Amino acid sequence: YALIWSAGATCDTNSRILFDLWLRSYMETNGHAGFPTGQLVYDFVLNEATGNWEEWLDNAGEASHFHFNPDLNFAELVVPTKDGIRNTFLIDRLVRNSYNLMVVGPTGTGKTLTIEEYLKKSMESKYVPLMTSFSAQTTAFQCMVFLDSKMDKRKKGVYGPSAGKKFVVFIDDFNMPKVEEYGAQPPVEMIRQAIGLGGWYDAETLAWKSVIDCIYVTSMGNPTGGRNPITSRMKRLMSIISFAEMDEASQQQIFSNILGQFLKPFDPSIGRITDNIIVATQSVYNTISEGLLPT
Repeated sequence: YALIWSAGATCDTNSRILFDLWLRSYMETNGHAGFPTGQLVYDFVLNEATGNWEEWLDNAGEASHFHFNPDLNFAELVVPTKDGIRNTFLIDRLVRNSYNLMVVGPTGTGKTLTIEEYLKKSMESKYVPLMTSFSAQTTAFQCMVFLDSKMDKRKKGVYGPSAGKKFVVFIDDFNMPKVEEYGAQPPVEMIRQAIGLGGWYDAETLAWKSVIDCIYVTSMGNPTGGRNPITSRMKRLMSIISFAEMDEASQQQIFSNILGQFLKPFDPSIGRITDNIIVATQSVYNTISEGLLPT
């Protein structure tokens, strides 16, 4: 279990299949009890009370139930899936134990939505979320000004949230800043310094400012289309989790819940075609994804 979510946590969709085959083979060869069959090893969570492997949705309790709110926009609706519950669980464990986190994955895997939903609704009052995002034009100075504006002075030369609180700094599109002539991304290097050295230099006085009680959570897409590779000096300071693309079962679960609730007021004959609409939409999407690749 620990191996899956440490060494195996960085695997993308295709690599997870290979990791699953290797781990099952290794456990069988060495006489260890294996995982249940039918799904990847990533799809099971250890029930700490019974010591048995369970599927994530079965282990989630009330969190696995979808409650439709007609007042929310479509993009704000969150349908519990094994991916969402699993990813939220991992984020929660890391943040509560003060580990800095880097979430990586292709567009559409719910990185931003999952993190924002967690920070807004699942954290105790002692955690104060600070949310921002990087763009190609973001500078280190802009990043510094944003963080400085939120800090309280705790004592001479030491800054952070008010006593008893912890900042959870969420930075979306972390790898978007453009690379300068020496190969660095200044805003990324500033965050690296904040984590690795515990602060930064004041832009006016050049005095060192120690920054305490901050946890950094970042998310980014794969380095294509304007997104750049992150320096290894930054990655070594972070716990990295890859958000894999949802399988068709999870996609169907999301859209059948939302569309099914939307079509309830209509004639029952309309509601009965919900599954057909979703299957047809998935087919069109998969065809486009395979044939119209990004340029």
